[in-house]
Amino acid sequence: MLILILKIVIAIILLQTLYYKFTGHPESREIFKQVNLFNISESYGRLSIGILELLFTVCLFISNLMILGLIGIITLMLGAIYFHIARIGFKKKNYYLAVSAGIVVIFSIIILVNV
Repeated sequence: MLILILKIVIAIILLQTLYYKFTGHPESREIFKQVNLFNISESYGRLSIGILELLFTVCLFISNLMILGLIGIITLMLGAIYFHIARIGFKKKNYYLAVSAGIVVIFSIIILVNV
């Protein structure tokens, strides 16, 4: 039961950010401009990360793909934390995004260890 609750919390955290990524919200655009992922347009980086987050979140709830989803989520969130430390910083809402990424990593590791 705890594993299911952790999965739901992870899904809520990740899915709430997708609205901002997919609609091109100004804050999301600014973050991805600062990240400058692979020197590509912020929209490609923002949408690519959003699609990966969505796919990995869906994988959480498919038993054969759960480990893939967890590893993908951990990888993306560690990348998010890295970019907060290296380029974006922790001002205003960025702080909460970084903390959310940390929570997702911790919960994902808890699930991974208990599978």
